[in-house]
Amino acid sequence: MSPSNPLPGRASAPADHLVWHNLAGHHAAFAVGDARVRRYRPGFLGFAACADPHAPDPAALARWFAPGESALLMLDAPLPERARAGWQTLVSKRALRMHWHGVAPPIVPAPPPVPLGPRDLPAMVALAREAGAAGMFAPRCLELGRFRGVFDAGRLVAMAGTRMGAGGLREIASVCTHPAQRGRGHASALVQQLAADIVAGGERPMLWVAEGSPAQRIYESLGFRVQRPQLFVMLQRRPAEGPGRAAFRPSARAR
Repeated sequence: MSPSNPLPGRASAPADHLVWHNLAGHHAAFAVGDARVRRYRPGFLGFAACADPHAPDPAALARWFAPGESALLMLDAPLPERARAGWQTLVSKRALRMHWHGVAPPIVPAPPPVPLGPRDLPAMVALAREAGAAGMFAPRCLELGRFRGVFDAGRLVAMAGTRMGAGGLREIASVCTHPAQRGRGHASALVQQLAADIVAGGERPMLWVAEGSPAQRIYESLGFRVQRPQLFVMLQRRPAEGPGRAAFRPSARAR
């Protein structure tokens, strides 16, 4: 699992503002926004970003989210209370961004991961729900990258896929395993396989893991190292107050 060209020892600047650069680049076709804000179109996950990572602007963000919709942000610091006007904070927790830095152990999965496609979508949605990861997988996520899964007796029991990318990085995301199948190495096999796919394409694998999660040790054993912590924030837009509050609609076009 070694790339033909050495990977850089330090990720480029876009890595620190990955969501913005991804939505303005690799996934621009799936995004809407303006000079200050970009987000995935409805039907995907609610990841969004402001142009200035040091001064996120929820007021500008509100133009692109309808009341009741949730925005997922990766931030360097908590939002000040005045900046959260019009939004309710649903989740605010630290996540560790990990980059792959070496050769992973050989892949010896049983059963082996296989590619997933549109016909597997109902099973993917069901697995995300059963694994407690429904909020991190949406039906259209299948369009954002390559997904692989592990089947046992014809049933999808684990999956993971590639998603955002910028600055030579490609994210591994939606890693989930059915509760009854945990501890069997399925997630490790999936991450190894996807990392091999990413490296073969000339990019560096990366992923996020919740701070304090046991999964961090597993990812470290696969060659990932913590690059930096970031704050994962989920905001839900409150109902508009008074007339004149423009709400984003799916037909809105990116500027």
